[in-house]
Amino acid sequence: MPTVATAMSQITERLNELVGNLDQLLATLPYFGVEQERLAPGEFEIDILVPRTAVRNSLGRLGAEFRELEQILLPFVELTTGSRPPLEIRSIGSSDFTLFLMTVPTTAWCLATGIDKVLAVYERILHIRQMKADLENLDVADEPDVIDQAIQPLEDYANRAMAKEVPEIAKELVSEFLSERLPAGRTFELEMAITKSLTAVAGRIDEGYNISVRTGPLPHPSAPEEETEEEAKLARIVTGVQSKSKSLSYMNLSGSPILSPPPSVESEVDDDGVGVDD
Repeated sequence: MPTVATAMSQITERLNELVGNLDQLLATLPYFGVEQERLAPGEFEIDILVPRTAVRNSLGRLGAEFRELEQILLPFVELTTGSRPPLEIRSIGSSDFTLFLMTVPTTAWCLATGIDKVLAVYERILHIRQMKADLENLDVADEPDVIDQAIQPLEDYANRAMAKEVPEIAKELVSEFLSERLPAGRTFELEMAITKSLTAVAGRIDEGYNISVRTGPLPHPSAPEEETEEEAKLARIVTGVQSKSKSLSYMNLSGSPILSPPPSVESEVDDDGVGVDD
């Protein structure tokens, strides 16, 4: 029987071989005209991967999900810009359905901050999801109710933790990113809308979605004595989004989702794409 050290050594060798092969593959992709799409300096993009299982490969479900995703994102756009212009699609990937959406700097920074905070909460309940997966794999066919009785408190705790933290995150985002263009009295409604959107984001992360924000490199700087306030602000946002994007990575999720499915995010947009209370 192999020792633990021997088994670990074999696993390490296989991983090193895999990494080496992947490095070789990546090095050859440009030769075949397959290169990473790069954003121009000062450009920002929202990337959303929709697992095929989430929409069951159904065109109708995919279309409905795209519409729902728009409603999730629009409160962040309004919060940071004061209005709700339509979201512009850069491209759509089809291996898994991936949306690449153009966005403005302040919206990108706000969304990246919000997702980063939601992920920090979700990471704290990942071990609970793993415990749930372990319980679901137990063989207790003679008493199946035992598993349900053990899982329910875990699910309840995970949902309470998320429900407690998300409104606080929404409040922080509204306080930090509220646009001066918004009319008086819109703040509370936006805080509620952002809370719903973040809850929907958490639920989709739990279902295997990946939602991230990325940006191009820093624009070519002016001489320090010539740098404008806008250039300095853009540089801070680019640096901030780049730092957040390192943590908005794919999660290795096992087992079934632990969070309750979030309710649909109701539309607050009129026919002109502007918030109804604007």
